[in-house]
Amino acid sequence: MHVILHDISKRYGDKYVLNELNLELNSGKCYAIVGASGIGKTTLLRLVADLEYPDSGSVNKPEDAIVSYAFQEPRLFPGLTVLENIQAIDPDCDTKEILRSLDLQTEANSYPSSLSGGMKKRAGLARALAKRANIYLIDEPTAGQDAHHSVEVAEAIRRYTEGALCLISTHDPDLISAVADEMIVFTQEGVHTHSVAGISSEGIRELMR
Repeated sequence: MHVILHDISKRYGDKYVLNELNLELNSGKCYAIVGASGIGKTTLLRLVADLEYPDSGSVNKPEDAIVSYAFQEPRLFPGLTVLENIQAIDPDCDTKEILRSLDLQTEANSYPSSLSGGMKKRAGLARALAKRANIYLIDEPTAGQDAHHSVEVAEAIRRYTEGALCLISTHDPDLISAVADEMIVFTQEGVHTHSVAGISSEGIRELMR
């Protein structure tokens, strides 16, 4: 799986959030997108997912690309339980294991309205990871999670996206250290990439400044 973004520009009104962006993204790698709020991280995910389109430039994906998206807002089906939300994506997946991996076993038969914000977030991630995709797009997965659940989120992402192309928008250096191979840094001056495989959380914090 090879995704190429060529000379991508995207603006909202008079403001460019992406300007002549060029990236090449490859299977088997996890990329962490970092940068200030409003600088274009979520826009990049939405462009790869074909939920938005560039004003100029192109997003090129193979014809067999299957995309799964864990949104920043969980977007669970309110009339379905946590278990049913996951089964709606893939009725044949190992729901027991994916619920266990994200500490949602006791919430399996609960409806979204009864869940805390952190639980909803993990349930949305569980649903996205249950899909058998070759491109995973994940927006701020550890936001609203305590330290224990942030570790579980990282482990689940690493496990369920193995071999695929994974693109994560995050402000969390611990998550980046745990799962990412490369970091894509958005700044006002442009976009820079860094290899971060094996770099500690503290080293990643330095790169994020």
